[in-house]
Amino acid sequence: MNAESRNDPVGFFTETSWTAGIIGLGYIGLPLLLTASRSGLGAIGFDVDESIVDQLKLGASHIDDVADDDLINASAGGATFTQEPSRLAEADAIFICVPSPLGRNRQPDLSYIESASRTIEEVARPGQLVVLESTSYPGTTEEYIVPSGGGESRAEARRRRLRRICLGKALPWRCSGNRADPEGRWRGN
Repeated sequence: MNAESRNDPVGFFTETSWTAGIIGLGYIGLPLLLTASRSGLGAIGFDVDESIVDQLKLGASHIDDVADDDLINASAGGATFTQEPSRLAEADAIFICVPSPLGRNRQPDLSYIESASRTIEEVARPGQLVVLESTSYPGTTEEYIVPSGGGESRAEARRRRLRRICLGKALPWRCSGNRADPEGRWRGN
């Protein structure tokens, strides 16, 4: 995203071809990557699990709802699968699609979201859009996307880090709840 398009991000994302970076290639991230690829967008899929990345590079899906042919077509169209976080710097928008399981007392385990946030902090560049797709409670984006440090409040740390990452420009952060149905209970409705 160039300086001019940062002034009109809606126009940029609706009128140009851009690249989507997907963190987490599970039952939310992988179909999102395929949708981006089918739409003619660039698509970079990142996962920390080497076996998943290797399998996807071979065109073999680990998700029941994703056909191997869809992976092969996406790869032929330029979609890539990687374990290299630096590749996410090429994306105009990064979508966090990592697990957010519930713990023993039904509290959310946000460690995957925090880990994704640290990855983004290392590679973010001015103008990138970051979207949290992982299921969580309201306020997660503000509280956890950029972790707190030192004696600062989370809000102070977030503002300081975003200024540092974006060289004076605020990164646009968005949250989007997913409605995936991994058990297939809602199919046909």
